Amino acid sequence: QTVSYIVQRMNGMAAMFYILSLLLYVKARHSNSKWKKLALFSGCIISGALSLGSKEIAATLPFFIFLYEWYFLQDLNLQWLKRNSIYLIGSILVVGCIVLIFLGVHPIKSILSTYNTRGFTLWQRVLTEFRVVIYYISLIFFPHPMRLNLLHDFSISHSFIHPITTLISFFAILGLTGTAILLAKKERLLSFCILWFLGNLLTESSVIGAEIIFEHRLYLPSMFMILIVTCFVYRFAHSKKAGGILLCAVVIILSFWTYQRNVVWGNDIALWGDCVKKSPYKPRQHYNLGVVLARGGDLDGAIEHYRTALKFKPDYTAVYYNLGNACARKGDAEDAVYNYRKALQLDPELFQSYYNIAKILFKQGKIGEAIQNYQKALTINHDTPQTLYNLSWIYATSENRRYRNGIKAIKLAEKLCMLTRHQQPLALDALAAAYAENGNFDKAVDTARMALRQAIRTGPRELIHGLEKRLKLYQTGRPFRQNVTPNNKS
Repeated sequence: QTVSYIVQRMNGMAAMFYILSLLLYVKARHSNSKWKKLALFSGCIISGALSLGSKEIAATLPFFIFLYEWYFLQDLNLQWLKRNSIYLIGSILVVGCIVLIFLGVHPIKSILSTYNTRGFTLWQRVLTEFRVVIYYISLIFFPHPMRLNLLHDFSISHSFIHPITTLISFFAILGLTGTAILLAKKERLLSFCILWFLGNLLTESSVIGAEIIFEHRLYLPSMFMILIVTCFVYRFAHSKKAGGILLCAVVIILSFWTYQRNVVWGNDIALWGDCVKKSPYKPRQHYNLGVVLARGGDLDGAIEHYRTALKFKPDYTAVYYNLGNACARKGDAEDAVYNYRKALQLDPELFQSYYNIAKILFKQGKIGEAIQNYQKALTINHDTPQTLYNLSWIYATSENRRYRNGIKAIKLAEKLCMLTRHQQPLALDALAAAYAENGNFDKAVDTARMALRQAIRTGPRELIHGLEKRLKLYQTGRPFRQNVTPNNKS
């Protein structure tokens, strides 16, 4: 998922620079050359900065460099730890500073704000993450494609005993931590690997109000966890050859599963269809599948999944809006308007809904209502070119004189031309029509000619033909009149 989920390639980059930084530190500590040591330490710092720049998961790097030093270079010497505790405190402070950089001067407030749009509280997330961590471990050891999902339907823990697996998971993690501490002397690598796994999950599996579970979060933590498996195979295999054969067999199986999983990631419909199949009660999966189906022209399929999403989440604003879009494309105007209005009930600032309602009403000949909705859209967003254009066109060209208003048409069209830097022929066309409605035919002719010159360069032919007709009207001192959808004018 780290590779196939393109936006999460930053996760892979962060892990690469993280490991590189640690490697360069180890190389520097074993170097006898002063200049080589300096170069390696510099590389360590640069790689660490690049890791942090790729993703915030690198905040734990200073701590693990210190832990590596104590574990493998200082032989867990407690006296050394006491003497160098200032560096441990320093690494913790560095982590704290990094956290403050990303969360701001009010970190608690910032953390709490991440829960504003979540269906769970901070405490519920913390409790749930105990179970998630155990599930992550199970995925490392058995990552069958049927167990993998972009968006898991993971139930929320409401207390330590609801569900009881929360308490069991808590003690399991506590046991793992205790095992790492107890085995530190005799099984140094095993201990470090366990702490690596748990510590590198801490950033995304603690208090930040992100998604409950994502498989790509395992990328960096799993690296040393997998090393445990490799070590055990070589330790307990009858021969190195047998161990090698076993590990090669595992690589072949996992490679095949990777191929199978990437077939699912091959296109949007397959991916979201897989999510719906594995998490049929999650509204987000149905919504996203609806979006990609609509994009591919399957409007009936999209509408079905939008409506399924609303069964699970009746206040899903984006679903109502996109359902309105799908109904509008099918020609079901009444259903489209109904869903746009439902979206507005949930989010009164959704100006696109007002705009789309206005377009539908205009097609139905309800010019007055269309104007009202265009005006509401502009009240929320003053600089939407398409809204400015459509409203100015109505004011300038409507056959019904009670809807015409030359002054308003010019004001809106001039603003539109400023936004488009007088480089958009449609905007200039609207301004020319507004001048003509206001009786200023000289300006109308000049502006229409400018629009025509640009249209000849950019097209389309319909617009060129329409501009030529309107230019002739303005040259004879007549304004343009139309009572059809602006985009279909000729």
